[in-house]
Amino acid sequence: MLEELWREEELFVLLKSPKLHDRVQNLLESGTRMSVSEFRRLLDQAYDMEYEPGSIRNYMETVWGHFKDEADDGERTRYQELQGTSDIDEIHTFIGEMALKYEVTELLDSIVVKVLGRREVQRVQKGRI
Repeated sequence: MLEELWREEELFVLLKSPKLHDRVQNLLESGTRMSVSEFRRLLDQAYDMEYEPGSIRNYMETVWGHFKDEADDGERTRYQELQGTSDIDEIHTFIGEMALKYEVTELLDSIVVKVLGRREVQRVQKGRI
């Protein structure tokens, strides 16, 4: 059960704090029995954190690995532009669009794309119609 929740929340936690991400990942991988309340407490920590530029860059680099071989020149340029921004809505929109375009299951299953990215993609698409 926790592994399923982690698949959804993992990228969001990485976006907020690579250290917290690694802590949860190590606990799950080690086979250490973690209670649901402890898992929830760790997730709540991530949700309470502010977005930090270093964490955003780390997240972008990690996620970009799913697209870098297939991305076109325009997408590569956009990725490079976003590396210098802290506009999280723009980042979510880009990641959501890329995940949908390239059908990256790991990203499509994440809360970042399910909720944040898709909401932004839908908002942008409505503006184009």
